[in-house]
Amino acid sequence: MQLIHHFLMEAAERFPEKAALICGRKQLSYAKFMSTIGALSAALLDAGLRKGDRALILLTDKVDFYTSCYAVMKAGGIAVPVPEGVGQSSVERIASLCSPRIVVTNGRHLADFPSLHEKLNCRFLLIGGASEMLLTREMANTIFADLESMRGNEFHKAPRVLRDDDSALILFTSATQGKKGVLLSHRNLVSAALNSNAVMKIDSSIREYMGIPLTPSFGLGQSLCVHFAGGSLVADNGSINPIVLVQSVIKHECNAISGLPSGFEVFFGRFESLLRRIAPQIRFIELDGASMPLDHKWKLLEIFPNAQISAHYGPVEAARITFLDLQKQQRKLHTVGYPSPGVSLLIADENGNRVGNMEMGEVLVKGDHVAARYWDDSEMDIQRYTPDGWFRTGDYGFLDQEGYLHLLGHRDETINAGEMRISPLQVEERIHELYPDCELCVVGIPDPAGIVGEIPVLCYVGKEGLVITPSDLSRALASRLDRSKIPRVVYRLGDFPKTESKELMRGELRKKIIEGSMDEKKQVLQN
Repeated sequence: MQLIHHFLMEAAERFPEKAALICGRKQLSYAKFMSTIGALSAALLDAGLRKGDRALILLTDKVDFYTSCYAVMKAGGIAVPVPEGVGQSSVERIASLCSPRIVVTNGRHLADFPSLHEKLNCRFLLIGGASEMLLTREMANTIFADLESMRGNEFHKAPRVLRDDDSALILFTSATQGKKGVLLSHRNLVSAALNSNAVMKIDSSIREYMGIPLTPSFGLGQSLCVHFAGGSLVADNGSINPIVLVQSVIKHECNAISGLPSGFEVFFGRFESLLRRIAPQIRFIELDGASMPLDHKWKLLEIFPNAQISAHYGPVEAARITFLDLQKQQRKLHTVGYPSPGVSLLIADENGNRVGNMEMGEVLVKGDHVAARYWDDSEMDIQRYTPDGWFRTGDYGFLDQEGYLHLLGHRDETINAGEMRISPLQVEERIHELYPDCELCVVGIPDPAGIVGEIPVLCYVGKEGLVITPSDLSRALASRLDRSKIPRVVYRLGDFPKTESKELMRGELRKKIIEGSMDEKKQVLQN
């Protein structure tokens, strides 16, 4: 049995002077990284953190964020990171749901959320400089921790007895506006990281630029992958833009990049030359499971011919279910890949029975990486976990004869057109082939004529005067899609509703259309 901090300690013993984390002007060697985690863990114990207590992490500086998360886990607590960019109501909602014993933050964030200190009956651990020290003199239940002076002076507490099935992390996803907490154990997080490193063949030579937000499971999971291997993680605070990314990759001689598909898509066009500039030094690229158009995958392969480019699929509750190696599995680029090591996957019908290859159903998964349960939500546990231990992802798809997973969309997003289920992802792919530079989304709404249950509707963001008419779409897609799958209603939008992590909010878009609250240009195909 090994816990998260055991893997970090092993890396520190092997590479004490090697850079573990680089962010702007801050750089921590593995020795300093573990020294800081150890000292902060002791400070949390002194502040009253007990085994199983929640510690809310309200920080955006990546060095402070990661050291705080790992320190909470090492102390036996449960880290609850606040997603970047959320408003005060979301922070207060998350805090009320998890009932933290301690909030780890700094003076700037307390100033951004002035009522937080008054509303929460817990202790506040402020990390930083002199301004935080001044605040602690004026605020009750507040402790100041100067990480710079603490490094190298760890307080040696008696280690708590922890097991790998003890809870380590609660992730409140931005997609649910902080209403649903996913509870992950040490075993879950360790298994997901080891699975990823086994597939990617990651070792201590990796020096990865992480161009993703802090708090989604991809960001935290990827940091574990790099640090378990003894590699170096490079990041920047604030929003990531193409120029900053390329400058950091060059400056720190990175050989790997992790990012969202949308992050790479920003480069295509006028910033493409920047990617080509760093291409020769990149050996690894990892993409999260967000949908990426087929032509964009080919573009990445063309720009990075010598890199191993892998895309993984999996929700927060079950990260990295499948992997797709874009270089080696080019004939499977339309899939989300093959199951990871140690992961069991099946497709089930509406009654929960396994279906055969090439038959559509819900994706179910089992493995040590799957979340233990939801936080304080037994009703959700019953809905998503089967009695025999399978997790219901809520995604629809099918397995082909070679075991590759074809994803058709989420249960709430697939379009129920009478006897037929339409995959919005499939329709989007065909439309994107016609309009490769267009950001688009297909959703289902109730059929106004009442003939079938739902009809597909296209929403797109018009760029540079681009106009997509229903008649043009119908003619162009006639040979590519069945007539029932071709959108007859088209909305031209100024922008899409998205989460803080830039994920498209399909449900919100569908809701606005049904409610009639869309004020953007609408066109309907006339018979």
